[in-house]
Amino acid sequence: MSLRINNLSEADIQHRESFKSFVLRHAESWHREHLGRLFEVWEKANARFFGDDIDKVPRHVLTQGIGTILEARHLVLLAWGAGKASAIARAVEGPVAAMVPASALQLHPHVTIVVDEDAAGELTLADYYRATWAAKPEWQGL
Repeated sequence: MSLRINNLSEADIQHRESFKSFVLRHAESWHREHLGRLFEVWEKANARFFGDDIDKVPRHVLTQGIGTILEARHLVLLAWGAGKASAIARAVEGPVAAMVPASALQLHPHVTIVVDEDAAGELTLADYYRATWAAKPEWQGL
């Protein structure tokens, strides 16, 4: 499974998951795949894929919940650009919090995060992460 930071300022994993506590998320069935309604900001952002006609943008989406995502054997998060720096820093170095659903990736035992220098721009421990990656044994694979 792969997660990609989209062209907005937040992670795709946050779509329709914000404002719900992790306690509720794991206690109810909707933390799995479910039909969701796009927020207006997402409709506007996706209009570019529909000839810039917001009326052609689908209003509902089928989305994976965090519970399903966390069941993957290996998660890969890709991000590039300075516009993703804040989201990456909060997801990687911030506390696990409902307001930053991508922070739930910290709970997974096998996550690979690949970012460019711009997306890594707000990581406090960027030098540590680079050194860790450089010293990673071959047998670990990704």
